[in-house]
Amino acid sequence: MSGDHFTPPTEETLLEVLANPDAGPDMTRSIMGRLGYMPVSSRVARRERRRRWRDRGVFALAVAGVIGLGIAMHEIGPRARKPVGPTVPAALGNDVSRQQMKLERGFRTIRNLVPSVAPVRPVPTPEPRPTDTRPTGDGGELAIGPVRWL
Repeated sequence: MSGDHFTPPTEETLLEVLANPDAGPDMTRSIMGRLGYMPVSSRVARRERRRRWRDRGVFALAVAGVIGLGIAMHEIGPRARKPVGPTVPAALGNDVSRQQMKLERGFRTIRNLVPSVAPVRPVPTPEPRPTDTRPTGDGGELAIGPVRWL
């Protein structure tokens, strides 16, 4: 290797390294341990298991929070779809008012069919107005008011 660029090892240098295993430090145990192929103590395994579940839980909460925030932002945005037609509260209010009108019509019908219980008072007749006492000229009949009957 020289300078800033990397030159891949030749086949001869690879064979030399493989022939002489003491050329570098032995990383087999640490690498295989990280991959899960080496036995570890139960305490370390439990700690790692808890860490993984904690990380998964935090990630799930973060995803749920982001989805919830996205839904909330979409609902208040201008592109949110508004409900078409009557909503549940409007439909319930409409049904209640319709039932009230039906009940009122029923009560009116019952009132019209059942005679009233209170005694009927006679309607007072108005007092007759004084009549004109002038003779009409044809023999004794009197004209009532300004109109003359013939």
